[in-house]
Amino acid sequence: MTVKEATAGTVTYSVTCAGAPPAASASTVVDMKSQVVVASQPPSSGGGGEFDALFTMLLTFVLALRGVTASRRRGVPLDC
Repeated sequence: MTVKEATAGTVTYSVTCAGAPPAASASTVVDMKSQVVVASQPPSSGGGGEFDALFTMLLTFVLALRGVTASRRRGVPLDC
């Protein structure tokens, strides 16, 4: 749940969970010093194209393993 306060000041948040007795409740006090301003970024034009290093190594391993097993099925000797 997201809560956005419009002004600075002290705010008390409380929650009560109803159900099987005994019910549980909790509260907290938050002192808002000033309003937070979040700068928005312009929409992305797409692209990116960056792979994680671990993903790239895993993909390379899987493709190499696939090539080895395919060559063994065809009876082609490996050049090791």
